[in-house]
This record gives sequence, structure tokens and C-alpha cells, in this order.
Amino acid sequence: MGWVLAGLGIVLAALAVWWARIAFRPPSRLRPGFIATNDQGAFGELLTAAYLTAHGWRQLPSKLGGGGAGIDGLFVRQGIFGRRILIVETKTNASRYKPRQLANATLIATLGELYLIGSLPHDAAQEIIDALKRRSPAVRKECWRHDLTTGQTHIRAARSDGMRHRRVRSVDHTALMESLTMMLAALDRNGEYIRVR
Repeated sequence: MGWVLAGLGIVLAALAVWWARIAFRPPSRLRPGFIATNDQGAFGELLTAAYLTAHGWRQLPSKLGGGGAGIDGLFVRQGIFGRRILIVETKTNASRYKPRQLANATLIATLGELYLIGSLPHDAAQEIIDALKRRSPAVRKECWRHDLTTGQTHIRAARSDGMRHRRVRSVDHTALMESLTMMLAALDRNGEYIRVR
């Protein structure tokens, strides 16, 4: 009977720690409000890039021309066993994910276009295309969903057809979101793109 009570005590202690982590987290003071949904998406991509570059990834050019077409995020970093490639589709708040956005066929076509317009060097484009064709473990594809109201980012891996895996990894980006919001509001002095709530 004593071991049952000890086990129950451990479970209750773990629940108390978990609850304290949630209950005493300081609420986000700044919530960005965007004039256009494209600006909200661009903020999400900026958040993704800021987090990944701070963690050792280098971003490669991945947009076609001046619009939003292309790959949301294309990142590389040198690992112990060679170069690692991370391809990210970023969604912000309720924007909808379409599996074709991370499907290998779509990505290969987009990488070819990036090479043709001179955004990506031939060697880099070819290395990533070959790795996608071989389904190399050096390439990871993920969908990052940023919830600007809670500060949480939910990350799900994608298969070769772009369908997402069920497993979700969550990261608290509240402080980073607040910092980026303050900096962007300072740059947008006329309030043309962002409103801080």
C-alpha cells in the first residue's frame, strides 16, 4: 500500500509542476495585429527564420521574385555526418496547410525555378534536389504553425507526399514574438503594416 501512495504522490507532484509552468507563465503583453494577411504570414516566416538562425541554421534564398511564391524557409547547417537541410512551410494562426506545399515533386520544381532565376547556386539546388529524390535522411521537411495569441509554435514533420505526421512538437515563442513585434512596430512608424494590441 505504501508504494501506491508514493506513486500517487509522484504523480501529484508532477501535475503540480506542470500546472505551475502553465499558470505562472507571464502572459504575452504584445499581440501583433496586421493590416493584411500577407503581412501576418511574413511575420510568421520571420519568426521561423529568427528562431532557426539563432539555433545554428543558415537560411538560403527560397522566394521566387518579389511575391510570396516559393518555399517559406530553406535552411542548411553542417552536422557531424555532413550537411543537414531543413525545408519549412510556415502557417500563422488559422492559415490553411495544403500537403502539396511540402510534396517532394513541388519542392523539386520550385528549387529548379530558384536556380533558373539565379537565387540559388547550381550546386546547392542540385544537392537539395538529389537529396529529395533519394529521400535522404539529411533532409527534413516540417510545417510550423505559429499561434500569435498564445505564443506557441506547433511543429509537425511532413512525408514525401507532403502529408503531415501526427506527432507534434511544441515550442513557446512568446518572448521572441514580443521582441519581433516591438522591433517591427518601431520600424513601421506610420502603422501601415502592424498594429500592436
